[in-house]
Order: sequence, then structure tokens, then C-alpha cells
Amino acid sequence: MPPKPKIGEGIVVVLDVGRGVCAGAEPTFFTRAKDCLRFILQRKIFADKCYDVVGVVTFGTAGTNNQLATGNQYEHVTVLQEVRLVDWDMMKQVENQGCGGSSGDWLDALVVAMDLLHDPDGKRFTGKKIVLLTDFSGEFSDDQSTAITSGLLNEGIELVVIGPDILRDLNEEEDGDAKQPGTSDGNDSSSPKKPSLSWNGKPKTMVQMAGEAVVARIVEKVDGMLCSFEDALPQLMFFEKKKQASASWNTTLDIGADFKIAITGKIKVRDVSLPTWKKTYSGDPSAVINKEVSYHLYDEKQTAVPEEEVIDGYFYGTTLVPVSGVWLCSSPSPPFVFFFLFFFLCKGKSGQGQ
Repeated sequence: MPPKPKIGEGIVVVLDVGRGVCAGAEPTFFTRAKDCLRFILQRKIFADKCYDVVGVVTFGTAGTNNQLATGNQYEHVTVLQEVRLVDWDMMKQVENQGCGGSSGDWLDALVVAMDLLHDPDGKRFTGKKIVLLTDFSGEFSDDQSTAITSGLLNEGIELVVIGPDILRDLNEEEDGDAKQPGTSDGNDSSSPKKPSLSWNGKPKTMVQMAGEAVVARIVEKVDGMLCSFEDALPQLMFFEKKKQASASWNTTLDIGADFKIAITGKIKVRDVSLPTWKKTYSGDPSAVINKEVSYHLYDEKQTAVPEEEVIDGYFYGTTLVPVSGVWLCSSPSPPFVFFFLFFFLCKGKSGQGQ
């Protein structure tokens, strides 16, 4: 029988490329969202023995390209990448992705992402996750939010929303709605509520606040996660080796001829061979990879040192002893002779001190 294909987690990243996320000074919401997407893909490429597959759905595009589009349904939603193993071609396509210049419904994009993760037999993925990157500035229709919530629960899909600090804004609204004591003349002494600001420093629109309320309700029901850029980016930039439990085996520990103890053996530490550059850095087997060696000082600026100014050195204990090329050429066995003389001199000085 042929070996069973190895499967991993299925992830679909839903990226907003509409007009709202691109308008403003750099870094725009679109720029930071694309950084998040790039870090997600990099983690999958550099992870050791990673079988997770990733798909990318963009909304707010000028055109429409998805399997659910019929008539005016699911417009301006594009499947940029089907769910598959991450490679450098996918990275290049994400890097070349620009602003769409239109406006798309983020709920429609969620439905398209759920369709990509459809797994009726449960054999395609070990787990399913959707990562939504949007500031909710585009128009949306709330008529299918209940169906989306049920679909996420039934399919076992985890929902992660990265972008605006929705939790902070919701907490501020709850604190502002708390009843404040009035003055003796019956007037309200509470200060006026400050408007919530978007990523570009402007007050949030009614559409944005409505979208954040809807997504917060969905995330709460499906036990998902809301995360700001400030929290997400440091976590995505940190590469962590995937933890794997080693197999154990039963054996007997013999102490002498008559003393035996039944034990269970388990490997705690082992050498890990890193993937080669040809497999990790280049997706094209015919690409020529050149290795360059450079020398740098051990300082804050990592100052580069020309190769002609670099000489050999040998450690004597914790002391680094430099050896020039001229001395090496004039000595039959330079390292041994040099260390012997150095040791002899040090020993002689020590004896004189006694």
C-alpha cells in the first residue's frame, strides 16, 4: 500500500485590499496587514517538517474570482491562492499584491474562505483556521452573519481577527456607558465621550463601528481571537521550532548481576539537521546559489573587515593568540611550535614568581 500523505493544519488568510485600507500616510493598514501575511508564510516555509497548507483570499479587488460568485453575489472577492503548501512563488505573489481600488464585503470573503476549507471527510486537515485582516471600512451586509457563525462552529474553524484594537474600543465604550453621578441641579457631570479613532487618526465611521460589533459578536460565539497589530507582529516575527514528543520504549536497567529495574527510555535531547539552502531558500532547482563569506567585528555596528586584513588565530585556553601568515610560511609546524613556546614561557614566568 502507498504511504498515507502527511497532512497539517489548513489556514486561509483573508486580506482586505480595498480603498479604505490603502488611503492614508504610510504605513497604511494595507502595508501592515501584508506584513502580517508575509510573516505567516515565512513561518511556514522555515518551520521544520511543516505540513500546514495556506490559502489567500483578497477582497476589495477590482475583479471577482471565486467559485461562489453568481450574478452580483460575492463580488470583488478573489482567491489569490488555493490552499496548498507554502513556497516562494506564493511569497512573490503576495509581495506583488497591490491595492484593489474597490470595496468588498468582508463577510462574503469569510464565506469564500470557509468554502476553501470545506472538508466533509475530515481527511484534508488536522485543524482549520481563518485569519481576517481588515479595518471594516468597507460596506457589508449583515444578513448572513448568523449562518456564518453556525458554519464556523459546525466546521470546527477557528477565527482570528488581526487589525484594529477592537477589544480596547469595546472596553472604553462599556466604561463610558456606565452611569455617572449627577450634580445637585440634576445635570450630568460626566465628560463627553471621545470618538473612537481609526488607524489613520480619523474618527471611525458608522460602518466601521458596526462591522467591529458584528465581528466581536461572531468571535465571542465561536471562541475565536481578536488581536491588534501591536500584539500580532512581535509574535509572528518570532520563529519557534515545532515541538514534537519523542517515542518512548520499555527496557530493563541492570545494576550488577542480580539487581534489575524496569524503566521507560525516552530521548530528551537530539541533534537537529537544518534544511539546506537549496531546499529552503530556492524553489527553483536550477537556480545557482552562491555562498559569500564576510568577516565582522564583534561590536554594535557589526563592522565589516576586509578579507586581506584577517589573520588566523588559535585559542590557548581562553586567550586568542593571533598568528600571521608570514610566520606560518616560515615555520614547519607553526601551531604546535608556537603553543609549545608560549606554554614554556608562561610556565617559566610562573616559576620565577614562586
